[in-house]
Amino acid sequence: MPASLHGASVVVVGGTSGIGLATAKMAQESGARVVVAGRDEQRLAASLEQLDGDVRGVTLDVADEEAVHALFASLDHVDHVATFAGTHVAGSVTDVDTATLRGPVDNRFWGPLYLCKYAAPKMTRGSITICTGAVSRDLVPAARSSPRPPADRRCSPAPWPSNSRRSG
Repeated sequence: MPASLHGASVVVVGGTSGIGLATAKMAQESGARVVVAGRDEQRLAASLEQLDGDVRGVTLDVADEEAVHALFASLDHVDHVATFAGTHVAGSVTDVDTATLRGPVDNRFWGPLYLCKYAAPKMTRGSITICTGAVSRDLVPAARSSPRPPADRRCSPAPWPSNSRRSG
């Protein structure tokens, strides 16, 4: 986001705690009009109490395309969108049931796609910032002599920040 957000319209998805809430506070302190969206109504209410002034709260599951569409349909204009929404499943991908992965895949893949699809038409300039991450572990058993497996036998940590911009 730019250094000055005075008068900008900023939507923070996953803005009820952590980095998302900190981003909403920073945007508001910089003079932006802020919309905070999150799945949990109680956490949303608590986050709104921490934000001063005029802020709009919206209960939203980013993996629900119709809900994302409705959110952006309710806004006249958007300058910036930042999403921090996402869930995870603990365990090795080889051990976790694939049905259990549905939620994290939906909110970390489909959610950002829906945000881009429905926010972009409301934007003339600005940014859509997608913050997500991935954690990986070595594919080679821990009981071995070398400290790291050869490059062709390991996965590396892969934080995947992405910034999608609409030209104009």
